[in-house]
Amino acid sequence: MSRKKNYKLSALNAIVGVFIFWLIVNLIGYCLTIIFTLLLIDNEGLKNLAFSIVLLIAIFFFLYRHEKMNVFCKKFNVKFLYISFAAGISFSIFQAWLNIPFNLIMSTHYNERLLFPSSIPRISEILISQVIFSPIAEELFFRMYIQEGLHNNYSGFYSIVFSNILFAIVHFPDSHGIYITFIGGSISGLFYHYSKAVLPSIIFHSVWNFLSFIIY
Repeated sequence: MSRKKNYKLSALNAIVGVFIFWLIVNLIGYCLTIIFTLLLIDNEGLKNLAFSIVLLIAIFFFLYRHEKMNVFCKKFNVKFLYISFAAGISFSIFQAWLNIPFNLIMSTHYNERLLFPSSIPRISEILISQVIFSPIAEELFFRMYIQEGLHNNYSGFYSIVFSNILFAIVHFPDSHGIYITFIGGSISGLFYHYSKAVLPSIIFHSVWNFLSFIIY
């Protein structure tokens, strides 16, 4: 399947785009904090859910303006859905063992343990936000806009690596968080690269978030 090269991003443009994304994320969070304070609503979970919904709407509007929503509805081989689902489960479990090489190289002592609760936690606003709305918003922006734009200008390998360096830095300020998120984001990027569709990446991200939410 050919890739429609309707726009290109340079590395600098990608950095600027992600920086603007980071500013918008913080602006939305700041505005919602003011609104919830004025309304005397003390519910962090509800604010988190409202934030992810507003962010998703903003990204939908941005991609619509850039005529990128056609990629969201693109046909692809359904096998990528099953593979991405299985990969999300596998990576969530394997994530704990990724601390071993990190600790050896960085001389740290991260000892994340698998907890496996006896029951699934109740549905909450934060869970809905982290499993549904946030993965959709982030994958739409970082795959359909950043990675796609870089791939139209550079190699597939470079577009995956560079877009996920930015993806990881936006998520975490510390080296360990960047390390884990970069690996997970790169897997998501591979699904987008080979399927030419964003839904497998969303499935992987959602499963990863869900399992990380309940077993760590």
